[in-house]
Amino acid sequence: MAEAKTEFAGTYVEIMSLPINKHVVAMCVNKDRVFWGTLDDEETIKVWDLNSDMPVQTLQMLTGEVNSLCVSGNQLFSGSNDNTIKVFNVETGKCLKTLEGHADWVNSVCVSGACPF
Repeated sequence: MAEAKTEFAGTYVEIMSLPINKHVVAMCVNKDRVFWGTLDDEETIKVWDLNSDMPVQTLQMLTGEVNSLCVSGNQLFSGSNDNTIKVFNVETGKCLKTLEGHADWVNSVCVSGACPF
């Protein structure tokens, strides 16, 4: 991962560059992990470890491309164009729950606090 330091308002900020060669449609960062979904045929969420600078997981969406991502606690929430929100365990990558019933694509997900899944 290439890094550069840039001065912003008198403070130096590190800028990172991940090895992504596709159109990223959703990204979020939680502690030492970066989660991203790309616009492609894979229908997956990639997980990158910032400490080791290595990919650590690929989460399978099964259906639908990722439109949005949000991490809350130990859970990753993904909204997709299959009209669902999927809830994953951040550590194991296991899909804990699929929330169905939306009439159209889920374009934005925002979660605050613990969820009972």
